[in-house]
Amino acid sequence: MKFMKSLNILFSILLCMCLFSCNDNFINEIYKEPNAHFSVKEGLNAGQYEVFESVLFSNTGNGQSYVIFPGDAGHKYGTSGNMGFTTASNGSFAYSYQEVGDYTAVWVASSVKGDGTISTKADSVKIKVVSSNGGLEQFYLSNFYTLTDFGVTYKAYSKAISKDTLVCPILYSGWKNFKTLSDRNRIVCNFRLSSTLAKLYWVDAVSGAEKELKTGSTASADGVSFTTNSKSSIQKYTVRTASGLSTNYYIAAAVIPNFTRFTVNVGGIDYNAVIIRDVSYYNRFNVQLTLPSGTDMSALKPIFEVVGNDPNLTDGSNYDVTVNGQKQTSGVVTQNFSSKQLVYEINMWVLGSQNKNVGQKSIMTVTIL
Repeated sequence: MKFMKSLNILFSILLCMCLFSCNDNFINEIYKEPNAHFSVKEGLNAGQYEVFESVLFSNTGNGQSYVIFPGDAGHKYGTSGNMGFTTASNGSFAYSYQEVGDYTAVWVASSVKGDGTISTKADSVKIKVVSSNGGLEQFYLSNFYTLTDFGVTYKAYSKAISKDTLVCPILYSGWKNFKTLSDRNRIVCNFRLSSTLAKLYWVDAVSGAEKELKTGSTASADGVSFTTNSKSSIQKYTVRTASGLSTNYYIAAAVIPNFTRFTVNVGGIDYNAVIIRDVSYYNRFNVQLTLPSGTDMSALKPIFEVVGNDPNLTDGSNYDVTVNGQKQTSGVVTQNFSSKQLVYEINMWVLGSQNKNVGQKSIMTVTIL
């Protein structure tokens, strides 16, 4: 009986050894030497990917399991505390980057030998993530002017005139209030960024110091200035990602120009027009002029002022006034008003800018009543 018990124990030991040996042999038979190699599906922009665009990684190598380190914050290969992502069983993985930047994505293939030894191999590729708008998706100014026509607060929504330059239209009637608040750093900036991890900074034109902005904040500490030495000027802004990549923007609060005076002298008497903004448009104005009966309309020489000749907006060289494409000079050019109506166009750009697009245009319809 004792012999049989010992025999059973011996048999069990031999069986276990056999099973372990068989298992080792089986694992070794299915073992694949890891070969890290993968492909990345081309993005919407050749060689680049948009923020939040799905980037598809696919295995083209060998191994038993695969881990991908996308290379953004918290997912950098070889960095303590960072982690990767296990791919699907077929070796595919989709990932969306939240910030613009240059990343090194690392693909790790691994296999386990029968004795428990883990073999790994790694491969990498450069990933460039961009934002077509550079990271600033929306920007507008508020908290400085109430439209008396409607009793609502005016919002100056920006328009991009180039990849890095935006213009916010400001009504001349609101300029005085805007300028005062601007000098006091109370203009409210409202914006939306491509990434919730990025931040927007205003750069002081005088000191060069940066101020982090909070969208929609009415706190005086969060306000910005759009004047330099009281004059309307282009301001610099910077979008900075968590990874440290910066994109600069140049934003101008450009006044929509209009005549503040339109006068015709007849018989030694000045006749001043009544200037009224078309409530349906921000940049269209009706200029209504009453002249004496019998006035010769074929050769009138209008005298006009643009934005009150405000020296903080214009020095006379940063606007053009035209009729049918022909440049007009106040008190110099003679016009034929026989039709009782002429359309003047004004294009005014921000002081100090050489780009005429960094500004606003308006239409002044002059009617002789």
